[in-house]
Amino acid sequence: MSSSHEAEHPKHPTTKRYVIIALLLFIITGVEFVIILPPSMQGTAIALAPLIILSLVKFYIVIMFYMHLRFENPLLTKIFYSGLGLGLLVAVALIGLFSGLAGTPREYASVRAVPYEGHGIESHSEVVENLIPTPVPSDQMANSNDTKDIIVGNIEAGEAVFSGSLGCVGCHTMEDLPGAMGVVGPNLTNIGTISGTRSSLSAEEYIKQSIESPAAYIVDTYAPVMPELRNSMTDEEFGDLVAYLLSKK
Repeated sequence: MSSSHEAEHPKHPTTKRYVIIALLLFIITGVEFVIILPPSMQGTAIALAPLIILSLVKFYIVIMFYMHLRFENPLLTKIFYSGLGLGLLVAVALIGLFSGLAGTPREYASVRAVPYEGHGIESHSEVVENLIPTPVPSDQMANSNDTKDIIVGNIEAGEAVFSGSLGCVGCHTMEDLPGAMGVVGPNLTNIGTISGTRSSLSAEEYIKQSIESPAAYIVDTYAPVMPELRNSMTDEEFGDLVAYLLSKK
C-alpha cells in the first residue's frame, strides 16, 4: 500500500527521507541547546545570530516537507517567503527597540533604576502593622510646619537633572548654563528670587507646584504647554532640581 501511494505521488519524499529530515531537525535542536547552555552565551548578541538562522532553517524544513508546501502551487511558496521575511524584520526590530541584543537597559532606565532589596515574606500581622501609621510626638508635630519647606537637595545634581532627559534646557533660558536658550517657557535665570513674588506661596512651594502642576500658575505671554514632569523623576531628582532652581537668585 505504501509503494502504491508513493507511485501516485512520486514527488513526495519517501519514508526514509522523512526519517532523515527528522534526524536533521533533532541535530539542529541539539546545536541550539549547545549554544544557549553556557551562562556566558545566554542573552548575548553572539548567540542571537546563529539561533535565528537555525530557527529559520528548522521552520523552512518543517513547512516545506512535513506540510508539503514544496509540492504545492509556487504562489503559495512566495507568500510563505514574504510572511517569513516580514516576521523576521518585526522580530529583529522589537529586539533592537528594547535593547535585547546587548542584554543591558537603556541609559534612561539605568539612571532611574532603584536597587531591589528583598526583606523576605511578611506575615499577615506584619503587613497590617506596617499599614498602621506610627503616632508622631506632639513636640515633633509642633515643629513640623517649620521644617516642611526645607529642601535637602544637591544643587550640582539638580543642574544635571535640568540639563538632562527632562528637556528643560530646550524650553527655558538659564543664562549661566550653556545650551539653555529656550524661549517656549519663561526665563529661569533668577527663578529663585522671582518665584517668591508670583503668588502667595513661598519660592520653594511655587517651584514645586510649577513642576507638579504646571497649569496652576501661568506666566503672562506664555502658553500652558509644559508637561507634568514629576512622575518622570525620582524623589531624589525632584529634590535636587528644586534645590538647583532655588539657588538661582
